[in-house]
Amino acid sequence: KFNKKEPSYDMFHSRGYRLPGFYEEVSEVNPTDCSDWNKGDKDRFRAAVFEKHENMNDVSNMIGKNINECINYYLVKFKRTKSYKSLKK
Repeated sequence: KFNKKEPSYDMFHSRGYRLPGFYEEVSEVNPTDCSDWNKGDKDRFRAAVFEKHENMNDVSNMIGKNINECINYYLVKFKRTKSYKSLKK
């Protein structure tokens, strides 16, 4: 299950806290915690970061993900990995 809580709250508020059509709209939202990234996405991201030297615009284009998703993954998940540590050496 993907984390869609934060964007859901924003939508709920923007609708004046009315629910008609809310679930359908929320189901289209991208998770904010990268929980929808599979192993292939993560592997492509890692390779692109090493090849493009952390240029998120190029990384985004290379792996076919939105630049905001790439930046979020980099900050939330990738910076905690051994790959990040080896990139910084």
